[in-house]
Amino acid sequence: MLSEQECSTRTSLHVNLRCGILPGASGTGVICRSDLPVHAIERPRSDLLNRVFAPATTGFVRSTPSIQPFAVRCGQIEIEMLQLLPAIDLLDGRCVRLRQGNYDDSTVFSDDPVDMARRWQDEGAERLHLVDLDGAKAGHPVNQNVVRRIVEATGLPCQLGGGIRDEQAILQTLEEAGVDRVILGTKALREPDWFVQMCQRFPQRLALGLDARDSRIATDGWLEVSDVSVMDLARRFVGIPLAAVIYTNIANDGMMQGIDEATLQDFRDLADLGLPVIASGGVTSIEDIVALNRIHAEHPQLVGAITGRAIYEGTLNVRETIAYLREPLA
Repeated sequence: MLSEQECSTRTSLHVNLRCGILPGASGTGVICRSDLPVHAIERPRSDLLNRVFAPATTGFVRSTPSIQPFAVRCGQIEIEMLQLLPAIDLLDGRCVRLRQGNYDDSTVFSDDPVDMARRWQDEGAERLHLVDLDGAKAGHPVNQNVVRRIVEATGLPCQLGGGIRDEQAILQTLEEAGVDRVILGTKALREPDWFVQMCQRFPQRLALGLDARDSRIATDGWLEVSDVSVMDLARRFVGIPLAAVIYTNIANDGMMQGIDEATLQDFRDLADLGLPVIASGGVTSIEDIVALNRIHAEHPQLVGAITGRAIYEGTLNVRETIAYLREPLA
């Protein structure tokens, strides 16, 4: 364990580390004394301590190759940080946000999704979360051309969901649209054995989209709610080469009311299964980020957070949040 941790609450925080050993996913990691600057929004001291250091017993230095999280360099090791993924939802070729998945309650934030993607890249995003809302409703990809333009314009790794329900659509999305990760939800629920086969054929390229209301899986672009619980479905996919599980509580999505405690507990439970989890739905303010990061400290498999309406309406600043979450690699 670390022999010394010294923190201050200034906006630019420096943490002095003496030599110490932290347990890792496959052994131990050695830290030699170094100064690690961690840029953060001014927070109470307890928040900063929780933010910067997880207890050594939680597997502070951990490797999860399938989801390639942000990291900072401290001495000779990399420390994984919670990743922020700006969301770009595509409807009729425009960047929109829905409230609770309701297509009749949408807000257009930009007529140019490519320009919006560049904006988030300029503010420090290193991965984008894209949703083809037209595709989710139609049952097949619709906005592939827009997605390809986003990938080409930014060069960022992108994950895409919406209407991808067969092997041909997976191939088309990976090869033609150029994304590095495909999200499947409806088909995984209806044919879990097929989804397992696809994960084995495309290892670390498929993410499971668990969209839920009251911890029950929603399908078909959130238009239908099933009787299947989130945890029951997730357990079926433990141990397969899955890139990530993206869990969205659609009751919170787009409502600008934050993340409720029941959903935070769902994130903990999913991470405890050993699945790499990305939180989505209700990420509204820096307080939500702090809450998720506390979970990340105790459950390192919670690896990312998607945010949408909050960054468009200005209650969460992408640049400041990413600076809070990580220090760029030297």
